[in-house]
Amino acid sequence: MASKNIDMKSDGKTLVITIDLTADLGPSRTGKTTIVASTFGNVAVPGIEGMKIGLTLFKEGNGIVKSRQNGNGSVQA
Repeated sequence: MASKNIDMKSDGKTLVITIDLTADLGPSRTGKTTIVASTFGNVAVPGIEGMKIGLTLFKEGNGIVKSRQNGNGSVQA
């Protein structure tokens, strides 16, 4: 899978990573976080032979409020 929402540039000595922090790629597999950007595994660093990077940027929570009923019948968020 290709990287999403990650732009990488290298001059051979420095790696610059650009990520749109407002992006929302949806919930993680567990649903506990929302993915903002990911390489979806290790990928080659542009312009640097033999170097790889693995990156996932996420924010806590997924914006979904789950409710559950406790023992006395009331609902908790």
